[in-house]
Amino acid sequence: MRERKGRKPLRFIVELIGIVLGIIYVSPVLIVFINSLKPMKSILKEPFALPKELYLDNIKYVWEIMDYLNLLKNTVLISAAVVIVSILFSSMAGWMLARDGSRRSKVITVLFLSSMLVPFQSFMIPLAKLASAIHITDTRWGYVWVICTLYAPMGVFIYQGFVKNVPLDLEDAARIDGASTLRVFFNVTFPLMKPITASLATLYSIWVWNEYLTALLMLKSESKKTITVAINSFFSIYYSRWDYAITSVAFSVIPITIVFLFMQKYVIEGVTAGAVKG
Repeated sequence: MRERKGRKPLRFIVELIGIVLGIIYVSPVLIVFINSLKPMKSILKEPFALPKELYLDNIKYVWEIMDYLNLLKNTVLISAAVVIVSILFSSMAGWMLARDGSRRSKVITVLFLSSMLVPFQSFMIPLAKLASAIHITDTRWGYVWVICTLYAPMGVFIYQGFVKNVPLDLEDAARIDGASTLRVFFNVTFPLMKPITASLATLYSIWVWNEYLTALLMLKSESKKTITVAINSFFSIYYSRWDYAITSVAFSVIPITIVFLFMQKYVIEGVTAGAVKG
């Protein structure tokens, strides 16, 4: 009984800390949505105050000038392509490296891990020149392949660690029944990776949705830009339209937030599965 009474204050403190941290993390998003409904003068004068009246001119202007539907289409298509390609190849690579166990696979694993330690800023200029030399600049598929190469190493590392805990007997039984290597992977192993796959899909979606620097280097045409790159158009040497920029940020946050809320339970399952199997 004393132990239970002693746990109540500790639990209350933990919950209080969680609530405070939640407010700290959510407050910037709330400020963005609040300021998107205010004119420029009110934003600069009272950025944390609630709007005195609904001001919808920002929404109308940004929707028309940004061509939001086209930007949304570009961002959704690119995000979906990056998620599918990255998960497909990183899962297959992680599975093969985990099952091979040879010295060659260990060397490849080290190369994948070492690539994660190199800052993107250190090779972004050579990457942009290479993309221009092979004529993939200003193409959606070229941008997708570049992003996939940047995201794949972490996926390979996570899948490789997860596959090591998957019983090898299941795959051996499928091979005895005459299943090919691809069929063993897609019918036996890959379905067991669902929690980790959902977690990576969510992380990849958030990362590519918020990607700015690589998109700025790769996508030049107005018709192919993503939302994050288009937001920068409201800033220049001569003016800074915070009212339009904040509204465009609100437009950018809504879709990816919906995706995260939908995938949240799968992310939790993936973290739990990794903790139990690890």
